[in-house]
Formats: sequence, structure tokens, C-alpha cells
Amino acid sequence: MSALTFTLKHRPDQRVDMSPLVPHLLENLEPVQIAALELQTGKRKELMSCSRFQVQIPKPLSLKTALQNWILLGKSFRMVQSRLKVMLALIWASVLSLAKSLLMAMSVFTLVVR
Repeated sequence: MSALTFTLKHRPDQRVDMSPLVPHLLENLEPVQIAALELQTGKRKELMSCSRFQVQIPKPLSLKTALQNWILLGKSFRMVQSRLKVMLALIWASVLSLAKSLLMAMSVFTLVVR
């Protein structure tokens, strides 16, 4: 089930017990059925209909939208992958340059010691 959004149309006088509105109890209900649920308010346990809330259910993604999202994700992944390759190439070049400098320093050191 997608995320549901409950927006109060009018502020109630007392607190509302929202415990019946948990995912496992709502997963097979239609919006009309959810709006028909009754909630307890205040200490007197009066019932309040969920119709006092505006219930919003996100529209499911169409296949076209889902495919477009996958394509964009793939492009983003390839862009990150190419940037990582460039960064690794730069790091490798730095390592090689450092190794070359160390070898030169070692050769100079051996000449001085002899």
C-alpha cells in the first residue's frame, strides 16, 4: 500500500484516537471504506467518522512512468560510474607519481651513501 495522508477538515474539540488507522488494518480497504471508519474522541469515547478527514492516496505509477524512472536511474548510475572512473584514474596517476618520486629519492640516497 502507498502512503496515505489524513488531513483534518475541521479541528475536533478533543483528541482523536487514531490507533485504528494502521497499515495492516487499512491495506485492503478502499478510500470510501476508510472514510466510513469511526474513531473515538475524548474521554467519553464518542465516535467520530473518518469522513471528517480528507484522505489522499497517491496514484499508482503507470508502467511508462516507472520505466522512465528506471531509465533516469540508469543514466544517473552511469554518470556516477564514469565520475568514479575519472577519480580512480586521477588517484592512480597520483600513486604512480608518488612511487616514481620515492624511487628517485631512494636512488639519490643510495648514491649519497656510497
